[in-house]
Amino acid sequence: MNDPQGNRALCFREAMAHVCSPRLPDAPIWIVCTVDAVVDGGDHKIVTGSVDDAWQCEANPLTYHRRVFGTHSPS
Repeated sequence: MNDPQGNRALCFREAMAHVCSPRLPDAPIWIVCTVDAVVDGGDHKIVTGSVDDAWQCEANPLTYHRRVFGTHSPS
């Protein structure tokens, strides 16, 4: 791996201890799912699942509107 790839992979080193799954340390939410089905969507796959566990923290959501990323905060 070159340095950018190696550095990006480091963000997955923290695991949720009780499920042994990688998570991004600054993610405002994580969801642990069991895959129910994988459906062919042409040039991609559609994965559906059942939520087994979830966690969230207080954070503004990431939004995407008119080709611009931002956040949404109550006024």
